[in-house]
Amino acid sequence: MKKDITFSMRMKRELREALTQAATRECRSVSSLINKMLQDNLEEKGYLKQKEKVAAAEQRNSQRKDVMLPAAVRIKTDNGEETHPTVILNLSEGGMLGAFPVNQKQKSSFLSHSASSWEIFFDLPRAEKSMRMTCNTRHVKDDGQMIRFGAAFSNADPDAIEEIKHYLM
Repeated sequence: MKKDITFSMRMKRELREALTQAATRECRSVSSLINKMLQDNLEEKGYLKQKEKVAAAEQRNSQRKDVMLPAAVRIKTDNGEETHPTVILNLSEGGMLGAFPVNQKQKSSFLSHSASSWEIFFDLPRAEKSMRMTCNTRHVKDDGQMIRFGAAFSNADPDAIEEIKHYLM
């Protein structure tokens, strides 16, 4: 949807701080979060016509597969590198959906550094070598028990992409 109107408003400092925290947690800008919250609320109450949901398969350029693959996320921090055990829940040749249980140290580190690129390491069944992919975070959801994150692969090795394509068939 084209956004062609600018709207400014005043708000309490606590509200702005809560919005900033929520936006950071979801890897969105505050403006994007407010826009989404307003749209969801207006659709729910019937003031705005709900958009037709496009099937996930139609939105994607490549096939996706639900999986349960153990993996490790490596994030560069100010003090070096941190590795976090994780699980890949969904995989495609272009990216993945992963999750790990909430642990305050991991959570803080991942949320503060996930805006930059990071690496994920995992093994595919029957693959000849381990996968090592550089990722860019697309979204992060924290439900209090698990942190789920979607990521796109960047600068992927063509051989690794071929291994993933073969696995997805």
